[in-house]
Amino acid sequence: MVDMNIYISTSDKYIHLIEIFQYLFNKFWNSEQKVTILGFEEPKFKLEKNFDFISLGKQTTTDDWCKDLTGFLESINDEYFIHAVEDQFIIRPVSEIMISKLINMMDKDVGRIALETAAQTKPYKPFYSDDDIFVIELDQMAQYRLSVCHSIWNKEYMLKYLKLNNTPWEFELDERPKNDGYKILGTKYDHPIYCTHSVRKGDIENLDFTINDGYDISIDDGTLNELKQKKLL
Repeated sequence: MVDMNIYISTSDKYIHLIEIFQYLFNKFWNSEQKVTILGFEEPKFKLEKNFDFISLGKQTTTDDWCKDLTGFLESINDEYFIHAVEDQFIIRPVSEIMISKLINMMDKDVGRIALETAAQTKPYKPFYSDDDIFVIELDQMAQYRLSVCHSIWNKEYMLKYLKLNNTPWEFELDERPKNDGYKILGTKYDHPIYCTHSVRKGDIENLDFTINDGYDISIDDGTLNELKQKKLL
């Protein structure tokens, strides 16, 4: 298991996706790995034993996403943590070895470490490599230095860029992180987490189970059938 807290943000509109998220997480990561869901209204379905839920209060609009998350982060002691949102479904076995190596690279000069596939699509330079992992550092002027995809975060860095009345999408498009001197790391070739971006253009009825980012990877038919048999789709 990974020795770091994992927080997954959701909202009242999307919380039903946690049913799929937790099934795939436990299948491809570890059913003993603790995960905390950050939402608003309590889920109406059963959470798996390794999943907990914390309410951030009464939801207003997605415009308050950054404000709500700021309040939570300011209440915890974690210096570093893993964060993602609920539609980032994991569809391949997770490499805990790679995640542990990346955790060891976190320090006060590293703002974020991407755990999934997207970082390699941005301008970068090599940072570190061994037989298990090839780590890259994003250019200081690269787009998407902030992301709501699976990442290890320096809490101080995330709080630096969370501002009131911002949606998750506006957070990712923030231009302020450009040339801020912090290292944003990721991986190339092989990645700790292979996950989908399942809600496209707000369409929660037709979920997308493919990975792009230079790959042509989709959820396998067996897992898709399992989701259907369990009436999660």
